[in-house]
Amino acid sequence: MKDPNWQPDFGESYFNPKLGAIITGARFFLIAYNVNINSNDVKYAKEIGEILRESGHPIRDSHGEMIRTNGNTERIPGRLKELKAMGVMLEKYNITQVSMNLTNFNVTPLHTAFEEVKKEAKRLGIEVNGSEIVGLVPLESMLQAGTFYTNGKEKDDKRLIEAAIKNLGLSALHEFKPEEKIIEYMI
Repeated sequence: MKDPNWQPDFGESYFNPKLGAIITGARFFLIAYNVNINSNDVKYAKEIGEILRESGHPIRDSHGEMIRTNGNTERIPGRLKELKAMGVMLEKYNITQVSMNLTNFNVTPLHTAFEEVKKEAKRLGIEVNGSEIVGLVPLESMLQAGTFYTNGKEKDDKRLIEAAIKNLGLSALHEFKPEEKIIEYMI
């Protein structure tokens, strides 16, 4: 409570032992986003996730053992900031996915994550077959993707959303219904 970085936004900074204390915090909107890989071998999705996620992957020696310095694992940083990713098997569809959390879509937008997964999949000789958003997505992120895929030539929100849905393959597993998936349309 004495640290100036933790001073309250409102009111005095003192502790009342009878009342206790409450601290709340907030983070930027997280988008749970998965890209489908046309393979039932999860090694590809895992490799792509490690290459792209901000935390990267451990450096290994010639025996496959992680290299540590002073007890800390040495890592190769990932390509995309504000991205967490891993490979998972989706047995229901007999495919794998690069399962991602975009923790700031203004730093790493949906379309950037999708295009980078496609690039890595191609390098590995496999294909991407669409993607899915788990939960809700901000309108702004869909408009960003639509603007990217229309080369900035489209200005109509509905057409931008349609371009994002089509180019990201958001209806590959389940129909993407903007009125049910975009936050602003739900409120």
